[in-house]
Amino acid sequence: MTRASERGRGGWRAVAATACAWAALGGVALSGARASAGVTAPPRPDEGLEARVVSRIGQALPLDIAVRDESGRATTLGSVFAQGKPVVLVMAYMRCPLLCPLLLSTVRERLNQVTDLWVGRDYSVVVVSFDPTDTPDMAERTRQGHVAGYVHNTGDPGQVRAHWRVLLTESAEARRLADALGFAYRYLPESGEFAHPTVWYVLTPDGRVSADIRRLDTSASTLRLMLVEASQGRLGSLIDGFMLWCFTLDQHKGAYVVEAFRAMQVGGVLSLVAVGGLLGRMALVERRRRRALAAAVAAGGAEGVLGELGVGGVGGVGVVEGVGVAGWPAAGRATHGRRAAR
Repeated sequence: MTRASERGRGGWRAVAATACAWAALGGVALSGARASAGVTAPPRPDEGLEARVVSRIGQALPLDIAVRDESGRATTLGSVFAQGKPVVLVMAYMRCPLLCPLLLSTVRERLNQVTDLWVGRDYSVVVVSFDPTDTPDMAERTRQGHVAGYVHNTGDPGQVRAHWRVLLTESAEARRLADALGFAYRYLPESGEFAHPTVWYVLTPDGRVSADIRRLDTSASTLRLMLVEASQGRLGSLIDGFMLWCFTLDQHKGAYVVEAFRAMQVGGVLSLVAVGGLLGRMALVERRRRRALAAAVAAGGAEGVLGELGVGGVGGVGVVEGVGVAGWPAAGRATHGRRAAR
């Protein structure tokens, strides 16, 4: 390569670097101009949403929050908990073009996959809108669509519908509920939409947060255990109770993981049971051996049996030390006395 060509390439590199620098400065200037004008680029649907979910496990919700039902009737959030059942709660709004329909469909499909716990019989579902422009007609259409897609029928067609609610709120009340849940959302004036995370909640019958589900791929088995845990012992079996004692919910993974200390406790108990069983079996074998030996001695002429048990005989009569058979030690001493006299 000649020096001239090297100088030529160096010149092109300098030009490219200068262009990149001017482009960067132009981008910064454009961003500054947009910021000074109060205009911000809308975030991607998944940008920073996980960071806006704050754990509120154990938090009691303000049940006096004013809401309107699908018919427009004024009520409170506490009416959802009047049946004393766990509640699956979703924060969503009816005009959402993408995330809310996806979230609501995912929730319905997961509930369909929980085959032994049913909406209406075992728990309730409530969708709360945080968009004050949503109407009762929108809420009713949303409810009808998801109730129609729910596959478990308790025998009463109206039971599922009565326990699958879509409620509307004003801005201030929606913010109160969102803050209690740790659900951060914001309005985007340039698009007229809301930025919000895809998260749903499992609540206890008295209105406390039992779990927040941050993953759309959370399994039906995990959801079932969440409902059992939230029921405070009203749902599930003894096996479910044992599973919940040994496992704890990892909110970020959306799954139950082994709790190390509980696992050590279970291991210690199982070890004690195993050692106790071994010692008990050894004691039982020894007791049977002693009983057989005593029975043979009591029957008399059992030198062969005693030999099999590892006990020696003297002059056709077994001599056993410490057997504890009535009269046997005296007979043993008498045998020895006759031998000494000879």
